[in-house]
Amino acid sequence: MSARNREKGASFERYIANELFLRLGISFRRDLDQYRERERGDLITDDENWPFLVECKKVRQISLGAWRKQATAAARKANRRPAVIYQPPYKPTAVSVPLSAFCDAWPSNEWAEITLDGFCLLAREIMAEPGNWQPNDYRDLRDRLVGKDAE
Repeated sequence: MSARNREKGASFERYIANELFLRLGISFRRDLDQYRERERGDLITDDENWPFLVECKKVRQISLGAWRKQATAAARKANRRPAVIYQPPYKPTAVSVPLSAFCDAWPSNEWAEITLDGFCLLAREIMAEPGNWQPNDYRDLRDRLVGKDAE
């Protein structure tokens, strides 16, 4: 990776850390160990209730599949939910999260694209009752829509 690309990525990470602080009041910082160790997120916080491992991407070519795999592997290691925050050229920032972030009964291999504000709302809801967040149980609806054998 070129120095210019690294700086572009670092700049976007700082931007997202600031945006999350403005929306949530939680301080984030870049995880500098991400360059030395595999399966680490881009942003970290001291708030132990933060439910997500965040990957930040600002590139011309969108590779959501690869980014989701990267975030999922790192999130498993950190015992968090994966989230990919990305910004396509000339478009607003978007966030990709697995459906299971909304409801544990929903599939973790299916993802939704939401706004940064929607992501912050979701995070606040999960954090509202630390360690005891119980999403609405939509298993019956899920079973009717995607079948009983869904993950």
